Amino acid sequence: DPFIIRVDSLRVAKTIALGDTLTCRFWGVIGPDLCYQFLRFGVEEGADRIDLTLWGRHTGDAVCAMALSELRGREYHHVPVRRGTFRIFVHQPDGSALKDSVRVE
Repeated sequence: DPFIIRVDSLRVAKTIALGDTLTCRFWGVIGPDLCYQFLRFGVEEGADRIDLTLWGRHTGDAVCAMALSELRGREYHHVPVRRGTFRIFVHQPDGSALKDSVRVE
């Protein structure tokens, strides 16, 4: 079954120009072994915000390499459509959200 990945940190530029691509980079542990994998981004976009949920899955394999499965800067790209403050919300498994913002000039 898919599950929401807990994101430890998010990195974005503080300012970008209108028309440029915003790159969001994510760090966090997906699971305790390599059978845990990133599955997909859940995305809800608005003119001045984006809501992201990072989904993971367990492959169900009987034998899994014992190493942390991590996001390691996995990227999501978005092109904001208006100037001003663009807000980023990353939903966490406990219902909270990691928040950041970028100035679009």
